[in-house]
Amino acid sequence: MKDQQGNEIVVTVGTDQPTADANNLIVPTTAERVSRLVKFKALLHIFWVRKKISIPVLILATLLLLATVPFTRYQIFGLFLKQDYAVKVTDSITGKPISSAKVTLGSMSETTDANGETTLKTKVGNQKLTIEKNYYEASSQSVTVPLTKKAGVFRQVSLKATGRQVPVSVSNRLTGQPIKNITVKAADTEAVSGEDGMAVVVLPAGQDSFEAELSGEGINPMKVNIVVSEELKPENQFSVTPIGKVYFLSKQSGKIDVVKTDLDGSNRQTVLAGTGKEDENETVLLAARDWKYLALYSKRDGGKYAKLFLIDTQKNDELVVIDEGEAQFTLYGWADHHFAYKVERYNVQSWVIKKHALKAYDADGRKIVLLDETQAFGDAQNYIDEQYQWAHLMGKQLVFFRAWTSHKNFYTTIFPELSVKQSKVVSIDVDGSNRRDLKTYDIAESISGATTYYQPYSSYQSVIYEPGELFFLLSSNNADTRYFKVFGGKIEEDMEAKDFFQSGKAYPTYLASPDGSKTFWVESRDGKNTLFIGDANGANEREIAKLSELTQYGWFTEEYLLVSKNSSELFILPVAGGQPIKVSDYHKPAYNYYGYGGGYGGI
Repeated sequence: MKDQQGNEIVVTVGTDQPTADANNLIVPTTAERVSRLVKFKALLHIFWVRKKISIPVLILATLLLLATVPFTRYQIFGLFLKQDYAVKVTDSITGKPISSAKVTLGSMSETTDANGETTLKTKVGNQKLTIEKNYYEASSQSVTVPLTKKAGVFRQVSLKATGRQVPVSVSNRLTGQPIKNITVKAADTEAVSGEDGMAVVVLPAGQDSFEAELSGEGINPMKVNIVVSEELKPENQFSVTPIGKVYFLSKQSGKIDVVKTDLDGSNRQTVLAGTGKEDENETVLLAARDWKYLALYSKRDGGKYAKLFLIDTQKNDELVVIDEGEAQFTLYGWADHHFAYKVERYNVQSWVIKKHALKAYDADGRKIVLLDETQAFGDAQNYIDEQYQWAHLMGKQLVFFRAWTSHKNFYTTIFPELSVKQSKVVSIDVDGSNRRDLKTYDIAESISGATTYYQPYSSYQSVIYEPGELFFLLSSNNADTRYFKVFGGKIEEDMEAKDFFQSGKAYPTYLASPDGSKTFWVESRDGKNTLFIGDANGANEREIAKLSELTQYGWFTEEYLLVSKNSSELFILPVAGGQPIKVSDYHKPAYNYYGYGGGYGGI
């Protein structure tokens, strides 16, 4: 037998010894071939039986083998692995960062921030990096996105400007401080201000000025004119107004309107035009601490009685009637988005139940929450009834005093119908929950002397002394006047309260900031009104201004204070202090809500 080359092959029959071919290669015996086949099948069987482990191990081993080869490494890992790739773009001449440049890496694109930086998440391996911006020469280069990320390491790329580089500065009109992340758009390009409020806009050559727009989160957009200059000119130093609207009453039109403006007094708009039926002294506008809702008390719809309205500033200043009827409304103020008030119904007789009621309007849910109603017994000749002699908002609670009185058509010294009654100090959350009797006063049956009217206990004087602290005095027919303090849900007799009422001194009204963490008040010191900021309890005071004609009006966010002059001019200034900026003249009703900390516009 010959092989393909014609060489003789010797075949030995009946032997199982290895033989060699013409090339001296060992030819395995039949037994060896069978043995190897059996072993291979055994290994294959084991591999298949344990395939849940063996297959992943085989794949991993293959990948690790291929990963050792540079040519195949990134092709393999690029199929499933992505990595962050940081790029920083600067001007080739000035070295300053270039904002709003378009950075494209592979199929991903991002825009640089005010620091000229951006990060793209893309597959590892070789990619094409392209950077473009109007009035700059584009850059294109090949880069390798590595398998591992190096924190703080940027791919540095410089672009050559083809236009004029114009520096621009942006500051807060109310504080004078620089503002970052303000976008300056002009001539089909843009730049973003950095921490120092500076931005460099590259504009085409051949023109002296360009119209531009300033925009950014938290500010009102502003149209400006940029003068082309490589130096920072006063004409290119712009101040922008923080976003927000201040609402107030105005009689500028001859009627009492509800008006709003931007924080600097610009962009004045009439929210609710007066009808001419408003009462000169009783029209009241009180703002919630976040300015999302306003409570308006007005006779704008005509008739004998005023109505209580809601203005929803979140829904295009929608007007909603809160409560109405033949009644007098006493306003207590806002606790978050609940507005607390008292109703005295004129069409209900004194000896009939529910003549007086305490309510809170849930502005979010658009519903009235009944907090309390008075009781009464008897008829027109002889009756007893309850009255609310005072009520104050303390945080989310309304604290109030309920007192009983007896009326008879003849002289008497006994009032047995009162013997089972109690006057009370009560607290209740404005959502109607957590009602508590803080203090009760038992009523005696008789008094000395003859009368047709008997009020065992009365408390017509009360004041929010400090945030979360209320003073009141209690008078009785059978005892001396007593003085109490309400603090932390407890009531106790208090000498400081006695000194306060007997001295007749005034005490500042503390206005809480929107989140309740700070307070704002005014005190007279050395003949001048001095403005103070303190913590939630009115402590740790910090003087921010001595301005003899200004007093507090409210807060706007946690950053700005509203103050008034002569109860007719409204100003705004930063919490840190500074020069107040006039917002507008405004109309103020005769009544002052002293001690009112549940909203703004009451004093």
